[in-house]
Amino acid sequence: MDTNAMASSSALDSKNILKRSQTRTYDTAYFTPGLAAPRVVMGDRYGPTLEPALVPLARALALFDRQLVTRVQKFHDKRALPTDEARKSRTLRLLADCDDVIKQWEDIDSGQCHFSELYLTRNSFVPIWTEGMRIIKGVLSSKQTSNNQSKVRDDYARILSHYESLADDLQTQMVDAAHQGLFEPEFFHPIQERWMRLDETVKLYCDSCNHNAHDDVSHVFRRSLTWPEVRSLVRKDDKGTKDHAKLMQTQLASGPRNATEPDTLAGSKNVKAFISWLAIFSCAVAPIPLFSVGYSRSLHVQGTTSDADFWFLILATLTQIQGLAVSALLEWKRDCLPKWRWAIPATVAGACSILTIPLYVLVPKEWSSFLSLAAGITQSFMISQFFLF
Repeated sequence: MDTNAMASSSALDSKNILKRSQTRTYDTAYFTPGLAAPRVVMGDRYGPTLEPALVPLARALALFDRQLVTRVQKFHDKRALPTDEARKSRTLRLLADCDDVIKQWEDIDSGQCHFSELYLTRNSFVPIWTEGMRIIKGVLSSKQTSNNQSKVRDDYARILSHYESLADDLQTQMVDAAHQGLFEPEFFHPIQERWMRLDETVKLYCDSCNHNAHDDVSHVFRRSLTWPEVRSLVRKDDKGTKDHAKLMQTQLASGPRNATEPDTLAGSKNVKAFISWLAIFSCAVAPIPLFSVGYSRSLHVQGTTSDADFWFLILATLTQIQGLAVSALLEWKRDCLPKWRWAIPATVAGACSILTIPLYVLVPKEWSSFLSLAAGITQSFMISQFFLF
């Protein structure tokens, strides 16, 4: 990218930031009394208007959302409401959200309103996707024993092709937005929550197609990218040139995916599974018998502030707190995981680590060691997520 292009991009970014700030400040339509905002927001009647350059991205995402909304509506239209009051209330609320989505989409499509910025920054569509996934799993399970397996396989292949076509379009819009410097970090989480469920959906359809395939029929392999690959592609395009991003996109997406081909980032699924189980065994399973042996041989006495171990414990706690703070700050800066995925483990580990100090002098010393162990296990779990996701 030459100097003039960089300057133009910087100017565009400045204008966009100013425009967004002004929109939030002066566009008060969505604050009008009596205009109750729905739980799932798409249109700018309920939030700041989305930048025109990001409308293609929003439309590509909306096609995905509409697919799941329609699926949920059709499923529940054919069935009576649950008798359980809690499930009935949840279902009615979900269907009301689906109706709101359809109405807002029709208003946007007819030009009566525009996409809202909240559509790309909120996770409000996740319950609809979760319900859609539950429905898909149930439908696929019920057709495993169909008499016409060939027709079922053709239907699955057609649906799979449609999903992957929508995924390709959304991926293209994400890469284009990143190349223009418009793909903001807060867009990642809402799209990630959808795409991870898409990954599961595509896998279910691939498995179902191959389960219903005869020996003389070729197996179906995934063609679209997984979420880690898409995220990596978007970030590389945001930092590099568009030509480089297109090259990466071609290398990853061309041709059917081989079943043994490893994923990017953390490697193949087998490697991820191995690392997960290794972390669980080394941090959670193995320490249990060791703690049991130590507990059985303990004198079950309280420590004192005169013990050297008490001061070593304070030193270890301060070091662990520092490590937790650094890990949390790095992930906050990296912004790859939903905040609860690292904030909750970091808080739990920090609290356990701090509590080891007073417990050392208030109760038998082995319970201080137990909390220290719990803090270490939680911290290991948190850090393993940084690598795996």
